[in-house]
Amino acid sequence: MDRVVFIPFQQPYAHEFLERTNNWLLERPDKNFRVVVYNLMRSPLWGPNPMLLNLIKGSSIYIRGHGMPGVAQLTTHYRNDDISITIQKAIDRLIEMGLERDFRGTIKFYSCYSGLDQPPKLQHGTGTFSATKDGRIKGALRSPDGQLQLERGTFSPATKSLASVGAAYFRSLGFLQCKYYGYRGPLTGKYEPSDSSPDGRNHKWCELTTFDWLGDMQSVNATVKGVRASDPRARKSF
Repeated sequence: MDRVVFIPFQQPYAHEFLERTNNWLLERPDKNFRVVVYNLMRSPLWGPNPMLLNLIKGSSIYIRGHGMPGVAQLTTHYRNDDISITIQKAIDRLIEMGLERDFRGTIKFYSCYSGLDQPPKLQHGTGTFSATKDGRIKGALRSPDGQLQLERGTFSPATKSLASVGAAYFRSLGFLQCKYYGYRGPLTGKYEPSDSSPDGRNHKWCELTTFDWLGDMQSVNATVKGVRASDPRARKSF
């Protein structure tokens, strides 16, 4: 089974996630992770990326980027810049790089909160949040027109989870034989240790998150890194 990590940002803005994904390669050489970085000139000059052509059935693709609940955008940080693209644009770039529409495998939206809708409190404009570099939530202000103000830049919230929007877009393009997963909280960008590790090894972790009736974020397992990102409790099908 092939495992491809797709970083939908060009260099140098891909650097953050290249560094994080290199940890995956070092921690799990047996999984043979392969990294594809978006390159605007790849397709016209050299054709499709061979790593994306003819993926065997059952392969997995991880789409990386920072995320927030109910915001269908991916963000990367480089120096003092935050660069964001819609999940639709990220998917377009993946196809541009060579993913075939007959791909039959699993697509994982590997970004924090990708499986969580925006809670009703935020949808109605009475609560606000933004994502920090480590995937945590911190306060922000909503403008009168309902847009979500971040530390730099402005997002228009989608209310539906990134994975929900992304899976629907994939299907609209003919990717009907795939499984789609989003994640129910902040994710570790690297393989890291945790007190909850059953085997003492480093793993990728997800801190399960819910919202109370007011729309305030509640961490289900805040005292530890959480459950493994591969745990059924951490990921949700779309």
